[in-house]
Amino acid sequence: LRPTRHAQAFREEYIDLAEVFPEARDAGTYFAPTCRPFMAGAKQYAVPFLFSPRVMIYNPDLLRRAGCTLPRPGWEWIDFVASLKQLRGQLPAQNIFPWSRGENMWMCFVFRAGGCLIADDPVDPVRIDSPETRHGLQLWREILDILGPETFAEGAPRHDALDAFARGQGAFLLGTRQDAGGLRSRGFDGWEAVPLPLVPGGRDVTVQTTDAICIRPSCPSRALARRFVETMLSEPVQDFIGKLGYGIPMRKSAAFRSLDIG
Repeated sequence: LRPTRHAQAFREEYIDLAEVFPEARDAGTYFAPTCRPFMAGAKQYAVPFLFSPRVMIYNPDLLRRAGCTLPRPGWEWIDFVASLKQLRGQLPAQNIFPWSRGENMWMCFVFRAGGCLIADDPVDPVRIDSPETRHGLQLWREILDILGPETFAEGAPRHDALDAFARGQGAFLLGTRQDAGGLRSRGFDGWEAVPLPLVPGGRDVTVQTTDAICIRPSCPSRALARRFVETMLSEPVQDFIGKLGYGIPMRKSAAFRSLDIG
């Protein structure tokens, strides 16, 4: 099982699972579109085991006490910035929003600003310096400018931010369903979640986080590889993952039993 970044960066090290388990693209049984980020041409070098969108988790009680307007679906960047500024004099900066240089954090805002790093365009594939990408990076930097450098701790463990949030000390957390599971396991349920703030002129998209199944060529047989993927995506295993509330299971039946669709 590999996270998104690793699977994509080292895709040449893994076999083609489209040949081993083509059923993963069965949209009736699985969330087939989640496979797309793990394709290089026709090669399916990884298959999601579980996944999640990235959303904004927040503490409604803390925000109310601070006089902030609660986030809502369709809120915009200006709303988020207003809350950060409102909280700045009331909370330690690191408890307002855990900022980091992690690409899985700032890429969310690059995409929402309409940017990307590489595009499927033979004429102009490199978009690192596009106006949209630069705007997304500027938005991420704007958060740091508001909160100040003390909010950023190089190499601070992710669980530090989760621990603080679970103690009711954190206002915002850019998170996933995996983080929601972490908060529940810490006994904290005083949180809500909304899509990330909209960026005017951008796109209403998010970044998929995934634990992906990968198999090296050193696997002794394709039959064993198939049995492994088949087992990992089977009802018993996927139902167990659903019960944990850690990520969204790849198998739809397991996901729908574990999510409150309402």
